[in-house]
Formats: sequence, structure tokens, C-alpha cells
Amino acid sequence: MECARRTIAGLGNGNLSDYDIARPIGQWFGKNQDGHRIIAQGVSNSDAVYAQGSSTANLYKSAMHSDYDTSLKGLYQITKTTQGAHALNEQCYFLVCGTVNRLNQGAYHPSFNPQGTQFAASMSNGAQLYWHDDSVSYTSSADCFSVLPDTSSGHIASTTSGRPDGRFYDAIYASGQGGVCRDMRYLASGLSLADLAVADLKVKSGQYRGVESLRLTAFCKVIEIINSDANYSIFRVDRPHPFYLGAQVDGGLDNGTKPFGHAQNLFIYNVADRRIEKTSSYDASFASSYGTNYNGKTVARCFGGYQPKVGDIILSMRGIEGLNDIGFTTMHTSTKMSVSVAGDYMHIDVIGEPQNILQCEDFKNGWIGGWISKVPDNSTGYQLTQPCISSYTRIYTTDNGATWQSLTPTIDAVLNEDTGSINVNVVAIQPYKTKAKVTVPSNNGVIHKAHAGIGGVYLTQNYLERDLCFSLTNKVIVRSSHARSESTALLKDFGRLYLGAFFPTSPRHFDFPPAFPLPDNNSSGLKALNYAVEQNGQAFINYAFAELHYDSVANNWGCEGNIPIANGLNTMLDTNGDTVVFGTAQTVEALGWIRCDA
Repeated sequence: MECARRTIAGLGNGNLSDYDIARPIGQWFGKNQDGHRIIAQGVSNSDAVYAQGSSTANLYKSAMHSDYDTSLKGLYQITKTTQGAHALNEQCYFLVCGTVNRLNQGAYHPSFNPQGTQFAASMSNGAQLYWHDDSVSYTSSADCFSVLPDTSSGHIASTTSGRPDGRFYDAIYASGQGGVCRDMRYLASGLSLADLAVADLKVKSGQYRGVESLRLTAFCKVIEIINSDANYSIFRVDRPHPFYLGAQVDGGLDNGTKPFGHAQNLFIYNVADRRIEKTSSYDASFASSYGTNYNGKTVARCFGGYQPKVGDIILSMRGIEGLNDIGFTTMHTSTKMSVSVAGDYMHIDVIGEPQNILQCEDFKNGWIGGWISKVPDNSTGYQLTQPCISSYTRIYTTDNGATWQSLTPTIDAVLNEDTGSINVNVVAIQPYKTKAKVTVPSNNGVIHKAHAGIGGVYLTQNYLERDLCFSLTNKVIVRSSHARSESTALLKDFGRLYLGAFFPTSPRHFDFPPAFPLPDNNSSGLKALNYAVEQNGQAFINYAFAELHYDSVANNWGCEGNIPIANGLNTMLDTNGDTVVFGTAQTVEALGWIRCDA
């Protein structure tokens, strides 16, 4: 057998959609957003990489498809009937070893080109300038490549980069932007339960390598709201929304046209995790049947050219608690992009009053990162949206982007917040290093090896190892150091298993550690039960978890010594009547192949 290394550069921005090596049905390998698929090379001398259109000749398909040798797990193989001169004796395979997030050769800009690496160049003397220099005037992504990017910067030999993290476009880093993303090199010998126990310890101690999609955050100004009845609201915004291609400034609603005369898209908005779970047509019959609630979820609406995407999040409608309040003036949204990073990466939070952010031309396309919801008011306590490992220089403006200044931020490592006072008219960009999430929401799964695959109950309020808690609950542990901030308890009762999985209403009891300390800084804690699962021959760890909230009146953690079971992320009342999040999540990446025991 002859093997060759093959590196494939993506077309445009974003991830390939089909490259996982364990797929239950045949999938074309390497499809991107435009429908391009990767061509097999095999024994040919062709250097063609992508094919587009209806032809299926010389393409790879998942080896788990019934048309092929399904015993060859982890491989893509060429289509047998269309192999042409590319395969010898019908043998041509592709083993995916990993993916890399690449940076580009344009000038860095936090909105227009967040993957850029170069400085801007002065039009007068060619000097290297940051994107926020007064003499730099970028208004689009194209400007970052065509309007005097400093081509002598951004690469290893130059030793200079326009990025806050100082990275270069011709380097491949261990993680983050410009780094290795998915590492899919798995042990051929397979994993045992002992191997999964070691992996679980890495997850809990912050050594496991997470992967997540970057998010685009943006504001738009609401210039008109039409409140037709108690069931829905219609609003017009002042700009095309950056999330949805083809969105119209007025939302596509013509003057004098009744709302129910249009195709109306809806969001079903989960109160627990703020995640849109479904998109469909919204019409009068739906409103009549369900009003603003459907299956316990709140319904929000956008119109016309807007195309909500499953998985999008509406973080807040500033100034509005109820969806039909006509007093809100800005809409703040965040959507998952098709760009992934792994391990440590640079995250950006924007600080500022939404109306001021809307005045900054540099943010008209949104930005990759988050928004700190505490509006500047000359006070302190601006908590970052992600757990901070280390921070970079802050860039800020007091005149809505006309001029920019810089300072070294004061970030409290325990509280995960800026401790300095911020003026009311400030809009600031705070870049910092954080970790990609280590889990994704999941369903209650079949336990691998039955009771033998069930671990123990992990309890933590340790800020030094808060990655798992944040991944599971979206809550950042802010408790100061304590010698007993972590505990492990054994289950006394596994409860009933049904079809190999935990029965949701059956109890899973453990003794709550009496030495588990009281919190400080009003910090949340976490309880999580790990168990092994197998999917398509690959091993994962599931976590059944719940947030711990200390009630100072009841003087306890509101925990009755039970692990609740539910799919995804949900909310419930603890024993003190406080609302906490709970659910099931899974390691974001497969840990390897399951060992086939004789």
C-alpha cells in the first residue's frame, strides 16, 4: 500500500461541512458552502482539488455507507462505479488527520477582517499603522486587502503583526486562530474504560482541548415597531442585518401591508440557553393556537429577507423584557459562524452603550466575539463574557470611533472582570485569551459497558479549573481559592436504566460532601456525573450536570444529593426554589475508537 500526505486548502472562509470520519450514512467528502467536493487523487497526476456540479466521478464517500466496505471505519473511499484512472483495483482512500484554521494576508481589523495579520500602511510615508490609527480609513473587508495593507508585515520573516495576539499568516500554531483546529489522529488500538477515565480527568483539569465555532455579534437600531395585537410585534431596523444575506433595511414589510400577508419567519427562543431551536413559517393559525409561547419556549419574530438559522441566539433586546413592549430601541444578536478554533484562542469583547456602538462605523458589520452587557456608567465590575486566561491591550474611543486610544486593562483573574471605572461615553474593544468550550449539548445517551461505564459525581467551585463549568452551564466560577473547592462523590444508587440509558425520573443518589465550602463572590458551582458513550464506533464522555447555587437564607446549596437527567440545556428549581440550569452535554470531540474486546 502506498500512502501520501495531502493538504487541502479551503475555498473561501469557513469549515468544510463533511469531513468527520465516522458517519452513519454515505456522505460526499469535503463539501463546502458552495457545494464543492474534494476530488480523489489516487494514482493520477492530476492536481485538481475540487469538483462542483452533478458529476460524481472520482469523489470520496464515507466508508460507513452500505455501498462500500463498512468494516473500514474512519476512512473515505472513492466511489466504485466512477473511479476512472484514479484508483488501482478499486482501492483509493482518504484518512482525515485534522484541520487547521488559517489566517490571511490582509490588514487586521476586528470587524472587516478578523483573520488578517498585516498592519495598514501610511499613505504618506508607508509607516506601519494599526487599524485604529487616525489616518487609517477602512470601510469594508475589501479595503483590508486593497487599501495599502503593509505587505512587509504579518509573516514570520517580518517579525511584526497587526494582530493583538501577534500571529503570522504563514505559521501554524498549536491552537487558536492560525492554529491546529481538529486533531483527528486516533489510536488504532482503541480505547478502554480506563482510557476514558484518564480523558475525563483531563476535561476536569482544563487539559482537554476544546473546539468551538466563533460567533458574530452585532447591533441594529429599531426605528419603528408595529404592535398589531398581543401575539406578535413587527419592527423595522436602520440597516441590513449582517447575519442574513438578502436582509432588507425595513425587514421587507411594505407600507400599508398587513403582517399576515407576508411569509413570516419565527424564532423559537429557549429561555434556558437562549438558543433558537426551530425556524418555520409564522402565520395567523400558529398565533391563534400558541400565542407567544410554544412548548414552553418564547416566540420572537423577524420578517422579510431575514432567514433565522437554527442555533442562532438572541442575547437581549435592550430595554425590553416582554416581546411586545414597544419601547426597545436596539436589537443585539449573535450567531454561530462556520469558522472553528480549538484550544486557547483570542476572543474580543466590546464594551459600550448600544447607541454608541451603533455610531461606530468600525462595528457596522458586527464583530467576532461578544458584548459585555453592563453599560459603562463610571463604575467598576464589567464581567467578561468568557473565562480570561490573559489579556491584551484595550483599544477605546470616547467620540464614537473618530479617534482611538489604548490602555493596559485591569482584569481580576478570580472575578473575571475589569476592575477599572469606565466612562459613560466609552466604546472599548477588549481582546483576551480564552479556551474553546470542551462540551456541546447532547441527549441522554446509551451508557457504554452499562454500569461499568458510569463514573462519579464531580463537584467544583474552583476558579482555576472552571472550563468544564463554563462549557456546561455558561456560568463562570468566581470563587477565590480554597483547599476543598473540588470534591468527588460516588453514586449510592444508579437508578433505573431504560434501553441502556438513565431513566430521567429515576433517582441517582449521592452524599453531598459536608466539607464542600461556602462560596464567596456569589459564585455558582457545578455537580456533574460522567459516563461513557459510544457513537458509530467512537468514544465520547457524557456529563449529566446541574448548576449549584448557594442560598444564604436557607444556608445550603439547594442540592438534595441527586443528579437530574434531561436532554440539552434546561432550567429547574433547586430545593430552595432558586432557578438553576441543568442538562446533558458531551465532549466536543470524539476521544478515539472503542476497543473491540474479544
